[in-house]
Amino acid sequence: MQPIVKATVGERDSSGDSLDPFVAGGTSFQDILEKIWDQFSFHVKGRAVTSDGAWAVEPAAIDSLVQVHGVQNWNAWLQSMHDKTVTLLIYDYGVGLGRKQDRQAFQKDCILPAETDRAGAAAEVTLREVVGRLQDLWGATYTGEAVVWRMWATEVVRSQDRTAWEDKKRAPPPLRVLRLLSAAHSRIQEHLDDLNHSTQIALDCVNASIAGSMELRRDWEAYGHRLESFETMLQSRKAQIESLLHYMPLPAIEELVDPLQNMENLEDFEHQ
Repeated sequence: MQPIVKATVGERDSSGDSLDPFVAGGTSFQDILEKIWDQFSFHVKGRAVTSDGAWAVEPAAIDSLVQVHGVQNWNAWLQSMHDKTVTLLIYDYGVGLGRKQDRQAFQKDCILPAETDRAGAAAEVTLREVVGRLQDLWGATYTGEAVVWRMWATEVVRSQDRTAWEDKKRAPPPLRVLRLLSAAHSRIQEHLDDLNHSTQIALDCVNASIAGSMELRRDWEAYGHRLESFETMLQSRKAQIESLLHYMPLPAIEELVDPLQNMENLEDFEHQ
């Protein structure tokens, strides 16, 4: 296929921005459509719609492309275009902009800054509004001089597409602006509080370990005292036994008589 990016439906294809040819294959039209969307969706900024003469921007989605003709009709068209090169027309704001005048009215209502200076850039009132919005979003995180916030606001409105401004406001500041900002006091205090809390937890863990070690030492000393007491008791009993042996005379071996020699041998009546 030959992709061409156009601003309006009425614009000639030759006036559009021709891209490199692209080949997409798949088992169904939906598969092919998803590959095309992944390749070229970044060219689509939104979908221009009008109601009662007022223009608005809606998010562009791949589902809206299929709903135009239905899956079955697209599959039939796909089979009829087999082995042929087709032209893929990509409209940055959809097919709702038929003429140049429609695009101008749409841009005035939805895209261009509401207030501009003679050069067409965002007016001072617009910059102040953007600065206020940035401070609302990021004031708790960063602090800086007024000129720095203004530089950040200028970066936001540089694209001349106010539909993208909100995303840029919510995004972190550009690097060259970030270098001029400082962490807000509340942010620093929050960081210090977190650091102090973490340090206190670590200290509590160490103190608990020390207390456990001291308790173990006391238990060890108690076991030592018990062992010493047991050894003392054994020594005392040993002394008692030795004393008995010392004061208790034992008969001589030749004075001992074997009782079996004097025992009467009775007859076995049970086995007779």
